[in-house]
Amino acid sequence: MVCDKVDENISCYYGIYAEIVKVIGADKMKAFYEIVKGQQIVFPIKLYSKEYMVAIAQSGKRSMKELAREFGYSERYFRRMVIEYDNNKKNKRG
Repeated sequence: MVCDKVDENISCYYGIYAEIVKVIGADKMKAFYEIVKGQQIVFPIKLYSKEYMVAIAQSGKRSMKELAREFGYSERYFRRMVIEYDNNKKNKRG
């Protein structure tokens, strides 16, 4: 069996590629494959950058507790991260 260009049949694909097809579809998986084939990739557990999380926290639209839970941190750690990031930014300015 040969997988054609629009084939969404995951039995055509090896291992992780079948999982990727389920999420993004065969065409996008093939484009992704062309970029990463032969490489070993490890994705971090955390999706968002500290800069993004701090910006959201500093906007004041949502509570620290709610954001910490959403981003997968304890509230205490999340608050400390925001404060440390802000302090580091101030120290770099002078």
